[in-house]
Amino acid sequence: MLLDIVFQSGEFFNEDTSSPWMDIFNTSVGAFIGSAATIGAVYLTFKKDRKKEDDKKIQFQIEKIKYFQSSVKNTIAKLKLQIASMEEFHIALDKNLLYIPILETQTFYELERIVHKINQEEYYHAYLGQFNDSNDTIEEFRKIYVALDYFEANLKLIKESLRKSIEFDYRRKKDLNNMGNKAMDMAAQMLVNKDIAHEKKLLEFVDGVIIKYYDSQTEKTDLKYLQEGFIDKMKPGLLKIGRHVTEANILVIELKNCTHLYYEIQLQNQEVSTDCKAWQKSLTDILSQFETISKRLIDYKV
Repeated sequence: MLLDIVFQSGEFFNEDTSSPWMDIFNTSVGAFIGSAATIGAVYLTFKKDRKKEDDKKIQFQIEKIKYFQSSVKNTIAKLKLQIASMEEFHIALDKNLLYIPILETQTFYELERIVHKINQEEYYHAYLGQFNDSNDTIEEFRKIYVALDYFEANLKLIKESLRKSIEFDYRRKKDLNNMGNKAMDMAAQMLVNKDIAHEKKLLEFVDGVIIKYYDSQTEKTDLKYLQEGFIDKMKPGLLKIGRHVTEANILVIELKNCTHLYYEIQLQNQEVSTDCKAWQKSLTDILSQFETISKRLIDYKV
């Protein structure tokens, strides 16, 4: 027998406690216990570290989603304000097509960061990690970003388009003002032109229009007053009284050019108003869809 166990004095004892087999056995058992303890400790440590990593990953996802949520909410709020401002803009412009009002604009820093600066892949994985990785969720995230891209691109387009319209409007108004001043100078020169001094009725008419125009002029006189108070008053009388006078005919042509530009300015600004209405409607429609698409994100709570 490997171990000869005998009974003596009511106790069990080994016949040979110094057996090499016993030493091997004891060593093996000790090594096994030590290895098992080490493996168990390593496993527990690994499991603990894995849990920490999982918790850290989840917390990372939560922070990403909370930031994404905050940015989207802020963007929605500012878009609503911007849409309201656009409505006020085209209503005011329709009331006075000679004056393009200032469009109150919002700052869309969050929108720009979401579209251009943050790591979209990280937010994509965080989104799927917090909601689920189904095809519907993937499509939902895609549609959210498609809408955000749309808003960012179109707001820039609107801003640039309005900038160009305002610059064009300013140049044309400046041209009209110069043309109007030139026409006034031509009318005033008729009064001192010796070659037509005998055209008493014509000159009385021209003088009367000029005097009345300047008497009623104010510091806030605009192009509408130029058109209605001078051009519209002067042109019919010249055609009626001075058709046979060369200087009168030349002035009529200048006044006609002024009138043409005057209404061209209004027509152009009417197009600006029409464009603004279309922008407002488009933004409103897409925003409504966006709020539906992003409902889970907006309602997200830890």
